[in-house]
Amino acid sequence: MKTKYPLLIICIISTVLISGCWGKKELTDIAFIIAVGLDKAEDGDYIASFQIVNPGNVAGSAQSGGQGLPVAVYKTKGKDLVSLAKLGSKRVSRRLYFAHTNLVVIGEELAKEGMLDLFDALERDKEFRITTSIVIARNGTAEDLLKLLTPIDKIPANKIIKTILFTEKTIGENIDVNVNDVITGFVSPGREPVINGFSIYGDKNIGGTMTNLSSTEPSAYLGANGLGYIKNGKLVDWVTGDNAKTVGFIQNKTRSTSVQIPWKGKENAIVYSIQNQHTDSKPSLQNGKPSITVNIQSEGIIAQADLPIDLTDPLVLNKLNQQLETAIEEKVLQGIKRAQKDRCDVFGFGEMFYRKYPRMWNDMKKNWNDAGFKNLQIKVKAKVYIRRSELRNKPFLPNMDNN
Repeated sequence: MKTKYPLLIICIISTVLISGCWGKKELTDIAFIIAVGLDKAEDGDYIASFQIVNPGNVAGSAQSGGQGLPVAVYKTKGKDLVSLAKLGSKRVSRRLYFAHTNLVVIGEELAKEGMLDLFDALERDKEFRITTSIVIARNGTAEDLLKLLTPIDKIPANKIIKTILFTEKTIGENIDVNVNDVITGFVSPGREPVINGFSIYGDKNIGGTMTNLSSTEPSAYLGANGLGYIKNGKLVDWVTGDNAKTVGFIQNKTRSTSVQIPWKGKENAIVYSIQNQHTDSKPSLQNGKPSITVNIQSEGIIAQADLPIDLTDPLVLNKLNQQLETAIEEKVLQGIKRAQKDRCDVFGFGEMFYRKYPRMWNDMKKNWNDAGFKNLQIKVKAKVYIRRSELRNKPFLPNMDNN
């Protein structure tokens, strides 16, 4: 027997089986955590700082008298990260919501003591995203870093994230690192992670007040400050400049940077701007000992010349190429030796041996950082291609002499 009203019956059943917004959450009941800071207290407990967005004040203009701040920072203290988040409900009138957390800041003291248990808790939380960026508060605490107000980017967490991204693109001393990258470094054989450093420059006490936003020259500001080497879950060293750039070179994360070389007795006379770079590292065995050959190819432009030089002359360009190749090789080799001194393979050379020589790796992995990597034979070969010299082939400087 056919049913006369099948559509009507389906609709009636659906109204019973399909529930409404049983799990709804009102926006007025949620506190959006944009950044989390983690520090170590004197008694050994953890201190968590939660940077909470005030949506109404982010879009509007900041008011005087302490009103209209785009963010508020609350802190709690506990023995583990789970209790820290729960204890936050005592101070905030809304449910702490971590799905929009974009940044994790770890205080330098805590980073030196060890961070493995912290990352375990972060990875387990179903609401927390492991693509969240992470930095270490160099020479300070995570709490101070999150409290500082920034004049251009109203939300301090966004200021930190965007600064890292832009320095990675333009300088090459920093690398965009997230929670998943660090965890991957912890569990990968023969590779240690790195984490960006961020510091407060100026008076941090004024930096957390509206006074910091009312001047053309802020009393305090946030700035990227090197890369931290992490070994066995602990911060072991900081590197800056060319040593930090070496990590980006070998990991193929350098999008742009510059190299200075002397010319005719003048230091840093020529500035070569790298616009495209690729590195291929090949592991091998030399007389039974591990060896790595690092091949670097870069393309770029002559961005500055501080003395008379004819960049249309093939002989001049050939000499420039040779000097730039030597300069890059020396800088990268210096950066690798710095990591060898710290016995911390942040380049993943051990991982390369693991993939190429899996059987031999079983013996090498036991003491890779302290023996294998430390004594690793390194060869660096660079190939430079100068593609152009921007809008001028010959400097306007007088007395041109290209010989």
